[in-house]
Formats: sequence, structure tokens, C-alpha cells
Amino acid sequence: MQTKLYRRHSGRPGNLKEQTMEDLMKRKGGGEVLRKAVSGMLPKNRLRKFRLERLKTFEGSQNGYAQNIMASYDMTPQVKAARRKMHQKPKSKSSPTTAT
Repeated sequence: MQTKLYRRHSGRPGNLKEQTMEDLMKRKGGGEVLRKAVSGMLPKNRLRKFRLERLKTFEGSQNGYAQNIMASYDMTPQVKAARRKMHQKPKSKSSPTTAT
């Protein structure tokens, strides 16, 4: 964490600012580190800013969108059972047929 550097420059001579990942984690949290990583992977075009606006990062377990998550690794067996139950064909009540 101390070897990764984030650099920014204003364009003026001698105005290069460097910050280690550890300092960034202390000041702004892990969400900002993730945002910078994703930003570096996105194409450098006019849609980049709007894509980054849609990125939501949360510290710890405070996720406001938890109810929207369909499944996670921890609850996969329960989800599979619920989906099986949901997609089962309903048993039709048919009267027994008599052959004449």
C-alpha cells in the first residue's frame, strides 16, 4: 500500500502532488481507491464521467441497495431452493379417469 502512488499535476512547474494508497485510504476510504481503479479502466471519452457517477461504493455493511441484490455467495443454496420452489409446475387436481 505504501508503494502505490497516485499523482496529480496542475500543469504549473513544480506542482506535482503525490499521495500513497495508504494516505488515500485514511483520508477518503476504500471507496475512493476503488473509484480511481475503475476510472483508470474506463475508456477516456465523454461517457466516462456519467459511468463513474453510477458507481456506488459503501464502507462496511452499510449498503442502501441490499434489498436489490438477487444472490450472493453466502446465500446461494437458499436462493436456489427458493427459485426451484418458484418455478415448479403446480400440481393439477385432475379427477381419476375410468375406462369403459
